[in-house]
Amino acid sequence: MGTVTDVTESYTEIEDLRHRVHLDELTKVLNRRGIEDALRSAWNEAQLYNHPLIIMALDLDNFKNVNDEAGHEQGDWILQQVAGILEGAVRDTDIVGRLGGDEFVIVLPGCPLDRAESIAAMIVASVSAISAQRNLPAVTMSIGIAAKCPDDQSELDLLRRADKAAYQAKHAGRNQWVMTQ
Repeated sequence: MGTVTDVTESYTEIEDLRHRVHLDELTKVLNRRGIEDALRSAWNEAQLYNHPLIIMALDLDNFKNVNDEAGHEQGDWILQQVAGILEGAVRDTDIVGRLGGDEFVIVLPGCPLDRAESIAAMIVASVSAISAQRNLPAVTMSIGIAAKCPDDQSELDLLRRADKAAYQAKHAGRNQWVMTQ
């Protein structure tokens, strides 16, 4: 006669560990590893079904001033508020992640460009209001938007174009979004 073991608890613990490996502890959105996996999956699906795919690269402006002048606890609060804004701005099927520091990414599978522009405008407006809640140094958001195009060889090409557009937004005066062609 064999031994029967209930592995439900072990399975739950393994799933919990997998989830935590992909989650940013501070903001509770995907971390770099999680966003890279999710982006790869969204890319493969978009390629397979010829669906649109949009990536937003988001970078906080003047975030260092908060940490330097108000302390890292306030900086952490800002990052948590930003993550909440980003998650509140997108659909359940969209993916929000923090690459690290003050850089975030949003993956928008099957999203039309005009919807992505609306999301970006709402995020820019919402983020610029955060600092006033605690009388902190002003923080704004620069966003780069890139839509999958035939020249993109991989999801990394798409992410690079979005990142480049975010830097264009920064150099154009910050607190705005730029869409790359």
